[in-house]
Amino acid sequence: MKDQLEWIDIIDPPMVCGVLSVLPCAYVGACVLADEVFRVWWCKESPVYALIGIFLSVPLSAVAGAYGSRFWWLVTAISAGVLLFLMFRLH
Repeated sequence: MKDQLEWIDIIDPPMVCGVLSVLPCAYVGACVLADEVFRVWWCKESPVYALIGIFLSVPLSAVAGAYGSRFWWLVTAISAGVLLFLMFRLH
């Protein structure tokens, strides 16, 4: 009878997990891009927080890929690549 969709019909949990897993990767990507292009390191906090965020984003995007769209597996690969990039850059 209702023609309008409810928010619970539009937003599903795998999508929320996927979006939450993209945020740390976007933050680290913006920090690295600002450092390389503008020679400004505007990420003032310790890189350990970014490493923890990326470390948590890998399983979140894997859950989103398993239960949601296959697109989130690409995000899992990007998160794992950013994690390796950070680990080797901090070494």
